[in-house]
Amino acid sequence: MNEQTSLDINQEADHPEQLIIEHIDIWTSAILAKSTSGRGSSKKYELYGITKLRELILELAVRGKLVPQDTDDEPASVLLEKVAAEKAQLIKEKVIKKTKPLPLISNNEKAFELPQGWQRVRLNEVLNIFNGNSINARLKESKYSNVTNGLPYVGTKDVGYGFETLNYDNGIIIPYEEPKFRVAKAGSVLICAEGGSAGKKCGITDRDICFGNKLYANEVFHKDLKPEFILMNFLSPTFFSQFSDSMTGIIGGISMAKFSHLVIAIPPKEEQQRIVAKVGNLMLLCDQLEQQTGDSVDAHSTLVEVLLATLTESINSDELKQNWKRIAEYFDILFTTKQSIEELAKAILDMAIKGLLTDNLDIKVVPLEKVLSFGPKNGYSPREVDYSSEAKVLSLGATSTGSLLLEKSKSFDKEIAADSHLWLTKDDILIQRGNSAEYVGSNLLIHEDIPGFIYPDLMMKIQADSCIHPKYLSIVLSSPTSRRFMWERMVGTSGTMPKINQKTVESVPVPLPTLEEQSQIVAKVGELMAICDQLKEKLQ
Repeated sequence: MNEQTSLDINQEADHPEQLIIEHIDIWTSAILAKSTSGRGSSKKYELYGITKLRELILELAVRGKLVPQDTDDEPASVLLEKVAAEKAQLIKEKVIKKTKPLPLISNNEKAFELPQGWQRVRLNEVLNIFNGNSINARLKESKYSNVTNGLPYVGTKDVGYGFETLNYDNGIIIPYEEPKFRVAKAGSVLICAEGGSAGKKCGITDRDICFGNKLYANEVFHKDLKPEFILMNFLSPTFFSQFSDSMTGIIGGISMAKFSHLVIAIPPKEEQQRIVAKVGNLMLLCDQLEQQTGDSVDAHSTLVEVLLATLTESINSDELKQNWKRIAEYFDILFTTKQSIEELAKAILDMAIKGLLTDNLDIKVVPLEKVLSFGPKNGYSPREVDYSSEAKVLSLGATSTGSLLLEKSKSFDKEIAADSHLWLTKDDILIQRGNSAEYVGSNLLIHEDIPGFIYPDLMMKIQADSCIHPKYLSIVLSSPTSRRFMWERMVGTSGTMPKINQKTVESVPVPLPTLEEQSQIVAKVGELMAICDQLKEKLQ
C-alpha cells in the first residue's frame, strides 16, 4: 500500500472522484488477511485499501480540501456567533450549565492551515456534551427487557464505526417516566469514550434515545451546524490522533474534560453543506467499490479453495500430477494474494502427510508420543531483568513467523544447569502451547545448537526418536490436519489465552512411512514450498 500512502492530500482537491478513479487499482487491490484460529470466521480478509480511501476522503473533508471555497459564503465566524447566542440562551434557561473559560488554542493544536472563512473551536464551544447511564445485566433483564413504551437504550455494542444506522432493537427500552436517565435527542452524535472501541465507534441518532455511560452524546447548539459534519470530524485520522493522545488508564479512555477541549475546524455554513453532500456521494462510491471488490475476492477465494481440493483429494500420485499440471498453468492468475499462496502451502503440507507426494496412501498412523525420544515438556519463564544477560529466554514472537528470531528474547539472571532440557539444541521442535488462537500449536524446528537460549513456559519442546526424521515431523505438525486437531482441543478460548496441554500434543496422529520415504517427502515439500516463495516474491 506504499503507493496509496504517498498520495498528496492536497492533490485533486477540486475533483476528488479523480483521486479514486485514477488510483482504483491501489484502493481495491490492497487486501489484508485477518487472523483466524481454525474455528472458522466470517470474512477472512479486510478491504484495507478501501478503508484507507474512506479515511482519505474524511481527512480531505475536514481540512477543507474536498470542495471548492466560495468567497460569497458567509464566514464561519457568523455561524459561531449564532451558536454562541443559542448556547448562552440555554445557559440562561438552565437547560445546560455554564462552562469554565476555555484556554486559547495553541499552535501545537493546529494540525493544518485553515482555509479561507474557516475557524477553529473546542468541542464544547459548539456542542452540548454528556455521557449516558449504565445498567447492570440483572436490571436490564428484570426491569427493562419487557417494556413496550419508552425510549430505546443504546449501548456501545449497538454503535457502528461511522455512517451505519445504530441498533435500536436490542430489546432494552427505558420507560418515559424514568427520571434518572439522560436522553440524547435525534441528531446527536455518539462516540465511544472508553475501552478498545474508544474513539472508533461513532454514529448519529435518528431518534431520541437513552444510552450507555461509555458513550458521549454531542448535541449541536444550532441547526446550521450539521451533525454529519461533526461525525466526519470524529471519524477523521486527524481527530483520532488528538483523541488517542488524550486517552489515559489501563483500559484506555478519555475524560469528559479532555474530550470537550479537543479541537475541530468549522467551515462556513454553505461550504459545510457542500462537504456533507460530497462525502455522502463519495462514501456511496466506496460502498459500491467495497461490494464489487468483496464479491471478486470471495469468488477468487472459492475458486482457489475448490481447485486446491482437487489436489488434496487426488486418489493417487498419478492423479495428483495430472491435477497439479492443469492448475500450474494458471498459477500466475490463481495465486495473486498472500492468502491464496498460504492456502497453496497448506495444501502442499496436507498432500505430504497423506502420502500423495510419494504415492504411498497406506501409511501407518501412530500417536505423536510413540515417535518421541523427549517431551513434550514445558519451558520456563524466569523474571525479566532490565540489563543484558548472557543467557536469554525466547518470547513467543521468536517462533511465531516460522523463522527463529533470536532478537525477540528477554534477559534473566537465574542459574540454569548446563545439562538442563531448557537449552536449545539441534533438531529440537518447539510447539507453542499458549498464545492467540492462530499461533497455538504452531511449531519450529531448531536447525543447530543455540548456546545461551532457553524456551519459555508457553512453549513445549519435543525431540524425534530414531524412527522419524525431525524435518518430516515438523511438516506433519505444521499441516492443516494436525493444526485442526490441536485447535479443536484448545481450552480457555473465552476471555483467557487459549492453550493446549501435553496430552493433546502427545495424541496428535502422525503418519509414519519409512525413513527413506520421509526423506523423499521432505525434499518434495522443499521443492514445492520454493514455488510458493517465488509466487510471494512476485507480490512485492
